[in-house]
Amino acid sequence: MSQIANLIQKFIFSDSKRAMKFLSSRSDEWWEKKGQAKALTTFYETIEKVPVYRNFLIKRKVDPKEIKTFKDFQEKVPLTDKKSYILQNSLEDLCIEKLDKMYTVSMSSGTSGFPCFWPRLQGQDRMIPKFMEFSLLQNAEIDKKSTLLIVGLALGVYTAGEMMIYAMKELADQKKYSITVVTTGSEKESIVQVLKNLAPRYQQVLLWGYPSFLRQVIDEAEKEGIDFEKLNLKIGIGGEGFTKQWEDFIKEKLRLPKEDPARVMTVFGESVGGVIGISSPFTNLIRELAFQDSALFQELFGKAKGMYLLPILVEFNPLSVFIEEVHGELVITKRGAIPIIRYNLHDIGGVISHQKVLEILRIHRYDPFKLLREWNIEKEKIWTQPMFYVFGRLDNVISIDGANVYPESLEEIIYTNQITGVKGFKLGFKTDPSSQWQRFWVYLELKKNIVLTKEEEKRLKERAHDLILNHLLRVNNDFRKSYNDNPTVCDPFIEIYPEGTGLFVVDNKLTKRRLIEK
Repeated sequence: MSQIANLIQKFIFSDSKRAMKFLSSRSDEWWEKKGQAKALTTFYETIEKVPVYRNFLIKRKVDPKEIKTFKDFQEKVPLTDKKSYILQNSLEDLCIEKLDKMYTVSMSSGTSGFPCFWPRLQGQDRMIPKFMEFSLLQNAEIDKKSTLLIVGLALGVYTAGEMMIYAMKELADQKKYSITVVTTGSEKESIVQVLKNLAPRYQQVLLWGYPSFLRQVIDEAEKEGIDFEKLNLKIGIGGEGFTKQWEDFIKEKLRLPKEDPARVMTVFGESVGGVIGISSPFTNLIRELAFQDSALFQELFGKAKGMYLLPILVEFNPLSVFIEEVHGELVITKRGAIPIIRYNLHDIGGVISHQKVLEILRIHRYDPFKLLREWNIEKEKIWTQPMFYVFGRLDNVISIDGANVYPESLEEIIYTNQITGVKGFKLGFKTDPSSQWQRFWVYLELKKNIVLTKEEEKRLKERAHDLILNHLLRVNNDFRKSYNDNPTVCDPFIEIYPEGTGLFVVDNKLTKRRLIEK
């Protein structure tokens, strides 16, 4: 069954026009059935070929033979995660084939505390270039414009950069479109030189990178006098979440229309599962509407308790990955070199169908098709795939007197020049040595070559304190209550470091930011 489904998928997606028609015409029920069938097939294959997974079930008193229906799968198959499954077994035992049969091995970034190796089967990533092609047709009209694709993600063994380079070069190698790929990696100076001296030769430029890194690149490019508007620059984001305020700030810097749903692309991926979801003009529009309309936000995303941030929203393909929401967290089932069954990503979020979104929009009197036509995006470019949304990770939050504070909630303050001279930040919760109180701590990293006098440092601390505190009191109801109950604990203590020193030394060795100091 799995081989037949793979052959059908390969035929459909071998032609971009046929694929786009297919993706825009399937019903919710069709996607749901295919996703459930894929999950069961992956489960049965893993039981047969990965003995440690079968043992995992038996230890939890689950008889694999009793899992006959999808209902059985959801009700009886226990969740796995990195701690309970991956770290409990050897790399060789986790694999569906012998390790020396794998065509490549990538590595997680280690921001969660422990990097892991992730072997990949030949053919496991074969559909990624196709879905990137369709996404670029949606967002960037690569069939109509010569395009320079700059991969500014970290290179080497890290999953995001490796997969993006593979997908972009495969796409360029097809010769169907006028595409050139430049793999600068996360080197700001190289990207700025490419933007300055090579990019003007193309009709449009797509720059891929991590949100915090892209901000630094744009700052450097501004100093060089680069005209972003002439470059027709679009942004591709991977590796980290980002806020709507950050997105609007970047669009303003690049002189892009804030409402344009096809200027910022988001790829959501995990080392364990590869590329899982990709944004579209449709998901970007929904996100924009939800940001402006609190009632719409609540109906779309409000069931996630205590959430006040606008989540990332992307579409996914049930033919390659099954995603479910369990207790407010995202759980995936996906075939691969290390097959993962009901694997808890510990990302806070949920799953929502295309039709459900349309129904909610109608209730709130929005016509997404009409709104997208205003940006020359016709209905055939709107896919009917299900979507999932992500607020953030459970391990990327601090709890202050019962209130959850996510680093993303402060990006609007830190990264939009309201606090000048600051490059990055971290949040923490530690003991104040002068009072022995457990307090909310905010660490700020200065930009390169900025040296402050004692008086300047004092003023920066005061301004940062006031802006951060007032912002959290305004946007975070739980924090506001905790602050009223216990202001000593919740009052942010500001600590400042020169670039790349103290707590920020380790960040130079990571591909992604570590925003929580524990």
